[in-house]
Amino acid sequence: MTILTKQPTWGNVYQLWNQQDVPEVQIIDFELDNHFTRLPWFNLIDDKQIITSNPQNITAMHLANRLIVESEEFRAAYMITAFLIQVGSLDFQNAILDPVWLRYGHHRFRWWHPNAMSILPSVETSRFSRTLNDAKRRYYNPAWEEFIEAAAKIWKDIAIGLAIVRVPELMCRDTMEYQSYQQRLQLKFDEDDRKNYQRIRLKFDN
Repeated sequence: MTILTKQPTWGNVYQLWNQQDVPEVQIIDFELDNHFTRLPWFNLIDDKQIITSNPQNITAMHLANRLIVESEEFRAAYMITAFLIQVGSLDFQNAILDPVWLRYGHHRFRWWHPNAMSILPSVETSRFSRTLNDAKRRYYNPAWEEFIEAAAKIWKDIAIGLAIVRVPELMCRDTMEYQSYQQRLQLKFDEDDRKNYQRIRLKFDN
C-alpha cells in the first residue's frame, strides 16, 4: 500500500490535473465488416483491435458510455482513480478521491470489481511502461504531484496509442445505433445464406 505525505485537497489535485491537458480517448464507430464484435480497444499505431481483459473492457465501456454524461470534474476523478487502482495507491483514493465520487452519487466499487487491478490497457510505448513501473516502485513517501503527473502521462499515451470501438456490447439496446447494427447484421446473415445456397446449388447442378 502506498503511503503519501502532505496530502493535498481535491482542489489542489484537480487544478494540477487540468494543467496537464489530457486529451479525450477517441471513440470509433463500429463497422460490421471491419471490426470484431467483442474487442473494444483499438491500437491506432498498428491499426487493429487488441485483446484485453474484462476489467479493461469495462473501462472502455465507462469511457464510451457512462463518462460522456458526467462533468469534467468527475471524469478527472475517474481517470486519476483508474491510474491509482492500477498502481495500488489505496490511501490516496480513500482520502482524496472517494469523497468526489460520493458527491456525484457514485462509488468506485460499483464501477469495477473490488478485486480488479489491471484496469488500464497497455500501450506499446516505452513511456507508458516506464511511467507505470516508476509509479509502482514509489512506495515510500512520493510527492502527490508525481502521482497526478504520472496519471496524466499514462492517459495521454492511451489517448495517443489507443481508441475505443463502439462494439455491440457498448451500445445501448434502445438506441438507433444498436437497431442499425441489428439490421446490418441481419442483412449480412441473409447475404451469407444466399451465397451458401448458391454454392450448394452449383455443386449439385454440376
